[in-house]
Amino acid sequence: MASGKDKHTQPSAQRLAQAEGRVTVEARADGPLKLSGVSRIVDEDGNELPIPAGLVALCRCGQSGTMPFCDGSHRRFGFRAAAYYFETKDTSDTSETGERSD
Repeated sequence: MASGKDKHTQPSAQRLAQAEGRVTVEARADGPLKLSGVSRIVDEDGNELPIPAGLVALCRCGQSGTMPFCDGSHRRFGFRAAAYYFETKDTSDTSETGERSD
């Protein structure tokens, strides 16, 4: 029996972003960049690319067969995002302007 709710209903934050014309980019852990609120994607020459139905995810691993979109290849190739950079970056020697003092 149907509950009246579509299991593919967008989260309220995503619906709100689309209604306000905002785009949200979420870097998935060791995966693609997930886009919400996207209405148009163009290539380097300005040609509009067809947006896949459902979730829009851009490849970060460089191995996708459907570039620039993710096809899940990051799982097969063991892609690891560079998030460690943000966790280990030394910011203790910065001035108020964000510049290193050494």
